[in-house]
Order: sequence, then structure tokens, then C-alpha cells
Amino acid sequence: MTYELFLTAFDRAETATEANSRLHEFVHKGDLQVLDVVVLAKREDDSTVIHQIGDLGSQHGGRIGAIVGGLLGAAGGPLGIAALGAAGAGFGAASELLGSRDLYGDDLKEMEQALTPGTSALIALVAPEHAAMYVRRIAEFGGETMRFSLTNDDGQEFREAKRAFIARQAERRREQMAAWSSTTAEEAADLDPMNHELEQIYAAMSSTPDWQQADLRVHAAALRTRRDTARELLNQTLAAEVQRLDEVIVRYAEAISGARSDDERAALTSQQAALRSERLTAQQQLASSQEAELRERWRDITAMEVVAARADLATRIELDLLLAQLRDAYAAARQVRSTSTTSAA
Repeated sequence: MTYELFLTAFDRAETATEANSRLHEFVHKGDLQVLDVVVLAKREDDSTVIHQIGDLGSQHGGRIGAIVGGLLGAAGGPLGIAALGAAGAGFGAASELLGSRDLYGDDLKEMEQALTPGTSALIALVAPEHAAMYVRRIAEFGGETMRFSLTNDDGQEFREAKRAFIARQAERRREQMAAWSSTTAEEAADLDPMNHELEQIYAAMSSTPDWQQADLRVHAAALRTRRDTARELLNQTLAAEVQRLDEVIVRYAEAISGARSDDERAALTSQQAALRSERLTAQQQLASSQEAELRERWRDITAMEVVAARADLATRIELDLLLAQLRDAYAAARQVRSTSTTSAA
């Protein structure tokens, strides 16, 4: 007999559990029959969210126990599996199908490891006659669904589905990283107009009598504050991403050392390599932004030094105080850049 395997990835860690709960309701109403479901989820910090889901009812309790034992071993494994309902004969056939496959905790763990942090997935086994209804119901939760037909063979079809799922999650991760990089690049570009306007104000100040500079100095101070706040937020965002990736890479190293099979070790190593690449990109963006900040602050200093050099005594005293603040800010930014460079090395 043929069964339909649905692998749905969601952009939130909670969605797979929410979808599973809603599917329970559809099954209880008799609107849908789903043979088995696995919930996979990751938190933003890359740690696993485990949902151990109980049986729908006592009618299939023994059969469910047999499936869980067959799939995950006596200890129950790292993932929760629940049967959402099936006609008696159909459910027995599903048990035979699943039991004939080499579908153990390591297979599911590989799929779970492939998820991007902050996402989740729902794996569902459905009889062909209920596939259309399942597609309509699962679509209500958004996500991206992959569908595969399985027969009672040696498990090759499932392994191909697993590889396709893992490959797609890697692609989704690259797409998200590209989008994130694009967003941070746009945020950095947003600073250019402010710097350009500041340069115009500085040029005007250098050719304006002292007694007419008050409004220009106020405008320049307000614009510097806006620019510096935006730059600080960008740097904090990039630094937090670098730190997050460092922590995740360490956890992957621990997982690799504890891998129980060559396939699991290879999958984890590949994912860690992708994380290292993401980390390098984030670190490069952080370095670029920090260097840009140093240039911005140095331009502030040199511009105000020109204005101060031709100012009268009263104005010069005021500008000297401002220059002291600007130099302190530059020194602080330079120290942060030096620390970041040392950490990157």
C-alpha cells in the first residue's frame, strides 16, 4: 500500500506544535485522518524543543507504543510521535510500513538539526485518500510543504525524502542569511545621507561668522546623535549575531563529538561549516561598520578643529569642550574595534 509523507517547515518554532494541536481537533471531528505525526522544533538559541505528544486515545495505545518503540527505541528517543487517528486496518498497515523502515532516532535527529533556529517542522504520514484534505488543513498554518509517496520497501524512499528535506532547509538558511545581510547593508547605507548632510553643515560652519553659527551647531549636534545612535544599533545587531553564531558553533562541536553514526556526524559537520561561513560574513560586516564609525568620528573631529581654529575666544572655549567629547567618543570606538579584532583573531 502507498502512503503520503508530508514534511512541512514553518518560520516559527511554535507553529508545528500549534498545527499538531489543530490537527487533533480535525481528527476528533472526523474531518481528517492522519496516521502519524512527528514535531520538530528549534529555539532561537539553536537548542531543541521536544514535544512528547500523548496518544489520541486508548483505542490505538498498544499500536502507538509499538510504533514509538520501533522508531525510537525503548528510551523513546529525542522526539515525540503521536498517532492522530486512522481506521483500524489502515493503522495496522501503517504500523507495518513504519516498522519495515530503518527510521530511528538518528534519522529524525538529522532532520531536526537541519532546521534553522527559531523554526519548526511537522512530519505527517497520511493515507492517499486523505491527502487532499490534509493539504488544505496544513496550508492554514503557512509554511512550506514537501510531499513524497512511500511504499512498503526497504526505506530508500524515506531516505531520499529526508535528504531532500535537509537540502531544502540548508537552502532556506542561505536565503535567510542573504536577506539578513541585505537588511544590514541597507541599514548601513541609510547612514550615508546623514554623513553627507553633516559634511554640508560643517562646510557651512567653516565659512559662517561665529555669531551666525548657533543654529548650524545645534543642527549638527542633533544629526550626529541620530547617526551615532543608528550606527550603535547596527553594530550591536551585528555583534549579537556573531556571538550567537559562536555559541551555536560550540554546541555543534559538542554534538559532533557525541554523534552516534557517520551519517549524523557528516550532517552535523556540514551544518557547522555553514554556520562558520555565516559567522565569517557577520564578522566582516561588523568590522566594516566599526571602521566606518571610526571614519565618521574622525571627520567630526577634523571638521570641528577647522571651525575652532578660526573662532573667537568664547566660541573656541565651547568648541574645545565639544572636541574633547568627540575625541573621547573616537577613542572609545577605537577600543571597541581593537577588542573586536582581537576576538576575531
